[in-house]
Amino acid sequence: MEQNTRRFDACIFDLDGTLANTLTSIAHFGNATLGEFGLPEIPVEQYKQLVGNGADLLMRRMLKTVGARFSEEVIQSFRTAYDRRYESDPMALVEPYPGIVELLGKLKEQGFQVGVLSNKPDNVARDIVRTMFGPLVDQAHGQRAEFPTKPDPAAVLQMAADFGVEPGRVLYCGDSGVDMETGRNAGMAPCGVLWGFRERQELEEHGAQYLAATAQQLWEIGPQHKRDCRQRRGSPFFRSRVDYSPNSPTGRGMSSRGSFSQEKRGSSSSGQAGAGSGSSPPR
Repeated sequence: MEQNTRRFDACIFDLDGTLANTLTSIAHFGNATLGEFGLPEIPVEQYKQLVGNGADLLMRRMLKTVGARFSEEVIQSFRTAYDRRYESDPMALVEPYPGIVELLGKLKEQGFQVGVLSNKPDNVARDIVRTMFGPLVDQAHGQRAEFPTKPDPAAVLQMAADFGVEPGRVLYCGDSGVDMETGRNAGMAPCGVLWGFRERQELEEHGAQYLAATAQQLWEIGPQHKRDCRQRRGSPFFRSRVDYSPNSPTGRGMSSRGSFSQEKRGSSSSGQAGAGSGSSPPR
């Protein structure tokens, strides 16, 4: 890789809907908790619109969805019951998205600092990242008492400081408007992933500077940062947005698979070693 083509020194990722498909897991524990309180289940797909702002808001949105009205005391009991279930088996029904394990391995091979910042409870987020990705991630955190939830930039700025990387040299990747605002608020480059829980329109409306439909396209945006890519105007927050999705001028003709081609892997073996330390991504 040419040194002068590298724009970023660190990549910080959201977890749910970005690195790992946790939707079925969240719905499983959420619906079990609803059942404990005599309430109806919520369809799994509907959880896509409920998650993203931390567990406290998730609880309230779940209860509102099923038409339940509880006192604050009962809401806290509901949260406690949910946490108890989730913490007992945080990896239940969780799997990495295609190509993610390999992507993280390649980032580490190229000397990038890699972080994960989630709005889910800190202990659960760290357990999932440690189990699924191990040494491929340098630092991972969920929601902690000393930091406000995203899109407040305090936690992500602290992570960048821990890495010794200026915010402008960080690519922040996520699947929601909350994530795009987090990146913008921190002065980082927000990259929206199109395989997650929210739609492309939400990512664009909240200031995505980059869009990616696969893990390989994230690799092109981050470490490779192609200089010959076409940029298009229209973002209310940035002068240009690079779109690597399959139907865009930049992404057209690129593989829609989540894994890297042999040509991209080249002769390097360390990326393979890194990928092997986590779960194999689903195909």
